[in-house]
Amino acid sequence: MSLKAKLKEWKRNEHKVPLIVCCAIFTFYAITLLYPILWILVKSFMNPVEFKFDPNRFFPSKIYFGNYQAMFKEFDFVPMIFNTVVLSLITPTVQILCCCCVSYAFSKFKFRGKGLVYFIAISTMFIPSVGTLAATYELMINMHLMDKIIGYVILCSNGMGFSFLLVSSQYENVSNEYAEAAMIDGASKFRIFMQVITPQILPTITAMWVLSFIGVWNDYAMPFLFLPSHTTLSVGIKELNYTAEISGGTDYPILFSGIIMVELPVLAIFFAFQKKILSFSLGGGIKG
Repeated sequence: MSLKAKLKEWKRNEHKVPLIVCCAIFTFYAITLLYPILWILVKSFMNPVEFKFDPNRFFPSKIYFGNYQAMFKEFDFVPMIFNTVVLSLITPTVQILCCCCVSYAFSKFKFRGKGLVYFIAISTMFIPSVGTLAATYELMINMHLMDKIIGYVILCSNGMGFSFLLVSSQYENVSNEYAEAAMIDGASKFRIFMQVITPQILPTITAMWVLSFIGVWNDYAMPFLFLPSHTTLSVGIKELNYTAEISGGTDYPILFSGIIMVELPVLAIFFAFQKKILSFSLGGGIKG
């Protein structure tokens, strides 16, 4: 083998050791993240009595499905699922619609105060949401929107913040030639917005919708504060935790089964849309 060939071979192999070390580190990190989920899954099939008297046992002596049955018999699990599904479907849809309207108007039209709108949009990211809870709570009461699903949707749906920055930048990257060609064909501005420009950023919108769906599905604080009579799954799991503590530990497998049932839809949606979430690509078709 010539010296030049040896140098090429050495350059190909010089990064293998750091790559192997990084892969080993991230593999170990992934295992540490998956182990608690696997532990909860295994314990959800353990008899509560066995769990109480032998908590250190990893695998159950016999697979027990009674914990999942108890979720529906002893707790209002079906209404929790209904409330969570309704909120998780409506809220991201309204939120994305508002964000697209604001972002499109900002990126495609020139108007006075455009810089002020941009400042207001990003200023919402500077103020912690916890610091505004008291004022928000009073506002919801004064507007008679407390404990109403429509009030929760309005509260959580806005076109500002990080979503505005992302979507407006995507709209700016879409060529104006699409809109010009549609205007020549007689399309209205609203039709250009809905049928010509917005489909160009559909991967980004889909990814944002899925992430917002997961966020609403797992949200605990907002439903707990503003929807006290519409218990969601996250709030219900907290109640199950309280019940398990009172029972002295015999209801913990039921709590684990509830956690698994809450997380399975989120995992399924993530795996179904993982390419959309990870891509954030922008399609285009301008030729010439």
